[in-house]
Amino acid sequence: MGSTILGDCVRDSITGFEGTVISICQNLHNVDRICVVLHNLDQGKIVQEWFDADRLSVVDKSTMKCVN
Repeated sequence: MGSTILGDCVRDSITGFEGTVISICQNLHNVDRICVVLHNLDQGKIVQEWFDADRLSVVDKSTMKCVN
């Protein structure tokens, strides 16, 4: 999966879609999948897409701290 973590700002290398990582799905036999939510609302709607982890590059590292 690399160094992508929840809260990172990432960009898809194919579509240019850019947003914040909100979920990471690890798979036993396939590449990990990462859910990215668009930074800006599209006509008041939240837009999110799933991408293969190897298509994404980190634009800005997360400064979020997780609390359990």
